Amino acid sequence: MKMDMLRFVGGTSVDFPIIGAEASGPFVLMGADGLGPPEVTVRLARTVLEKAIYQGKHPNPRQIIATVGLQPNWDVGQTPEELRTILYGLLTPRYSQMVRCEIVSNGIVKAFAQGQISKMEAAIFTKDPAVQITLNCDYGYLLSPTPVVEQPAQTTVGGIRGFTIDNDGTAPSGFKAGFVLMGNVGTSLVLADANPLGQKFQIDGTNWLAGDRFVIDTRPGTRGVWRGAGGGALVSILSGVNASVSEWMTLYHGANDFTLNTAAFDWDLAYKFTHQPAYWGV
Repeated sequence: MKMDMLRFVGGTSVDFPIIGAEASGPFVLMGADGLGPPEVTVRLARTVLEKAIYQGKHPNPRQIIATVGLQPNWDVGQTPEELRTILYGLLTPRYSQMVRCEIVSNGIVKAFAQGQISKMEAAIFTKDPAVQITLNCDYGYLLSPTPVVEQPAQTTVGGIRGFTIDNDGTAPSGFKAGFVLMGNVGTSLVLADANPLGQKFQIDGTNWLAGDRFVIDTRPGTRGVWRGAGGGALVSILSGVNASVSEWMTLYHGANDFTLNTAAFDWDLAYKFTHQPAYWGV
């Protein structure tokens, strides 16, 4: 991912061009840590056989540390103190909102992270004034600023419907999708990776009929699964999830092939298939 500027958006919005990109601006980005892949926690369980068993992994929340140089316009009487005051406005975003750190290239926001500023250290008594900003983010990945909403074309695989999602993100991401069943399915509805070794989400104990709506959300923080009987209001059916075989499915980089064990379905136009690409870093 290319970038030529960081933008911090909070109580104020401030652009930090990379050093040399805009020498005449009041701020310049002298350096930044935390824009690459975050540290990943890997869970391994020891066994009596002296061999660890892999139990999963997750990225730790990202921390971005940006060093910003101050370039006051002395010709109009501007001072470093005035520029520091602008930056201090980032410490108190309005309405308890997060501070966004946006990755910008050619004026276009490519990705963002968000969190709260935990530290802002100012080098005041130096000939080259600068401020170091530490942003503690609420998530490990960088996110695309715009969700992707689509109705991918369907195929038939072994008598059941399949479809492919192309994910531009380099990191795994959850999704929200809505389906309208066009035929009776039975008591087990299964959304699965087309590869037998891939992910699967199975709901048991509900008699799925033609016209039923099926909505699933696998995004961290909003996960859930719902049924709308006969196209009616959605009701949570989380209790019917077969926990022994199911996992909250994610999209990986590139093509993701899925199947739904029904002979035909339509996309629920209220949801379609929505995901927000995530990236390991710049």
